[in-house]
Amino acid sequence: MNKQMSLTVGSDQRWRTPVALYRELHEIFKFNFDPCPADPVVSGLDIHWKESNFVNPPYDNIGEWLWKGYVESMPPGGKSSVFLIPAWTDRSYFHDIAFRFGTVVFLEGRIQFNRKDGKTRCLFPSCLVIFDGGKIYEEAIGKAFGDVSAMRCGKHLPRG
Repeated sequence: MNKQMSLTVGSDQRWRTPVALYRELHEIFKFNFDPCPADPVVSGLDIHWKESNFVNPPYDNIGEWLWKGYVESMPPGGKSSVFLIPAWTDRSYFHDIAFRFGTVVFLEGRIQFNRKDGKTRCLFPSCLVIFDGGKIYEEAIGKAFGDVSAMRCGKHLPRG
């Protein structure tokens, strides 16, 4: 773990998604699988995902998870995956995978996560990365989150 990550994330790599945020996203995407649950039995990197996936990956290997989500979104399966990750735009996976192949939605403010150690406020900004299997959800995301900046495949979209 690098120094920046240890200062902002700590040793706990699993920050549980706030229930309200998950519910709001579920209304749009109708999730039927979480390949990266808080207490996994198997690695979601080693199994096939379902049609609509919510992924809040461990922060020490986000790039591997993003790549898996992108691969799962490709035809013929065309599965949808929504990732909740830190908005660390200086990381290579952000440019090589998220911006290139996904839709990126920057969330305003700091998320209040649910952690085992009781800490909740995140010290860094967060974003959603969406691999939608050819489906377009920007309109629904704009309605749900209001003033967000969304990008599709690295191109700026007008604000809704």
